Amino acid sequence: MKVLLVDDEVLTITMLQNLIPWQEMGLELMGYAKDGFEAYDMVIKDPPDIIISDIKMSGMSGIDLLKKVMALSFGIRTILMSAYADFSYAKEAIKLGCCYYILKPIDELELEQALRNVKEDILGAAEHERVISKSAKQLDKIHLYQYMKTSYGLNKVLSASSKSLLDFKKYAVFMIQAESGTIDDYNHANNLEMIKEGHLTALIENVLSEQQLEGLVLDYDEGLWTVILNLNENITRESVANQLVDNLRQMTDIMVNACFSSVGTSIEQLPVLYDEVKNLYNYNLYIEGESVFGYDYNCNLTTLSQARDGRIFSEIEQALGQKDIASVRKTLDEAFDWISEGDTKYFGNLRDLCFKTIVDLRKIRFESDAISLSEKELYDITYQDIAEINTTKDLKRKVYHIIDELFGFAAGDFNQSYSKSVNESIEIIQNRYNENLSLNEICQDVAVSKNHFCYLFKRETGMNLWKYLTIIRLQHAKQLLENTDLRSYEIAFRVGYDNPSYFSKLFKKYENMTPNEYRENKKRI
Repeated sequence: MKVLLVDDEVLTITMLQNLIPWQEMGLELMGYAKDGFEAYDMVIKDPPDIIISDIKMSGMSGIDLLKKVMALSFGIRTILMSAYADFSYAKEAIKLGCCYYILKPIDELELEQALRNVKEDILGAAEHERVISKSAKQLDKIHLYQYMKTSYGLNKVLSASSKSLLDFKKYAVFMIQAESGTIDDYNHANNLEMIKEGHLTALIENVLSEQQLEGLVLDYDEGLWTVILNLNENITRESVANQLVDNLRQMTDIMVNACFSSVGTSIEQLPVLYDEVKNLYNYNLYIEGESVFGYDYNCNLTTLSQARDGRIFSEIEQALGQKDIASVRKTLDEAFDWISEGDTKYFGNLRDLCFKTIVDLRKIRFESDAISLSEKELYDITYQDIAEINTTKDLKRKVYHIIDELFGFAAGDFNQSYSKSVNESIEIIQNRYNENLSLNEICQDVAVSKNHFCYLFKRETGMNLWKYLTIIRLQHAKQLLENTDLRSYEIAFRVGYDNPSYFSKLFKKYENMTPNEYRENKKRI
């Protein structure tokens, strides 16, 4: 912090220069002025943090200097000195915003303590300002994230208190996903995140900074980072993505992949670009994708649409072959979620898919039992009946009504049902939860490709495989805490964790208490 001395007596200036251990206190003497006019000129050119000034000086007095300095709103702190024990001087100085009023001859300890207090006040104000600024930026970030995901709240983003988080001239949205081949890999990645909170986010920010790129890294969530990145002419999206992947792998030993959207030029495009990269991420999961996957790089909208349609047809056909009606319904849910207003081509494909599904469902129902009279009208539905439906809402209502009538399912029943592959994987997890299960093992047992299985599991359960397994392990841990006298580290080993410290941190993260606290709480109930 810089300090300016002001006094028309050279002897006083010399005394002040030698009286205080400036360097030890973290203060820097930037110079001195012999009157208020000279001091004011110096303040304008290079504002100090603290001014120590005499009150009675020729020309401009210390009180007048204080008035002019306060009018600048630079946040400069002042300490005034005077040989006159006149209360009127002190009263006016304090009213104007002077921090301390010290009488001459100067008491070394009094001045030193005053300087320490002023320094703490400056640091405290700076920290307060930093916290306020950080909170405002965090709130702006939340508004931006909500708008990106939902398309709602644009006005909040445009009126952000921190002005603009990014200058949306040319940008893209990136998703970076941590990969885990086994439950131990997953634990390693999450243990690193818990031990070094924010470390990986900071690493991503450093990679962007090294390449002189301006970006906003959104909060880490379930192994996934979303980055909004301003682009320039000197670097491509794919080079940024590759750099991020390579750096994260080298620094953390965690395997990651990255997807990126097409280029946007206005903030209004942000929700569209987010949907693009989210769909790319899902597509990349399904097709055993590369470590970097992006629009207009190794994929385009046509390729994605064709792959999506082919996958949905394939999934429904497979589910029908297994007479897995729950999976048929879930896949149709996704097919309807994909459609957007005015997408006439996809709506035509969707009608074709719905009619084919109805035909196959009728065959399954006919094979299983004789139809009732109330169901007969459902067998009379023709392609023309479906083709005449002009809205997504009406088409969805019609098809789901047919499914419900043919198989006796209420709409809510499907939310409780999983596909055959997912059900089988859950059974494996329940039986072998304390082993270092690998994705390869599970997928071999349920006869589904790795990426497709990950996609199905998350779609149907709402979480990734490893988080689901973690929850199962913690459920067993809670049972052992309630029903046995085993120590926490013994329970950790029993449910599959080789690192008891990590187990305790994980337990607290999910339960908001340590294993021992959980046990004590249960004893009191």
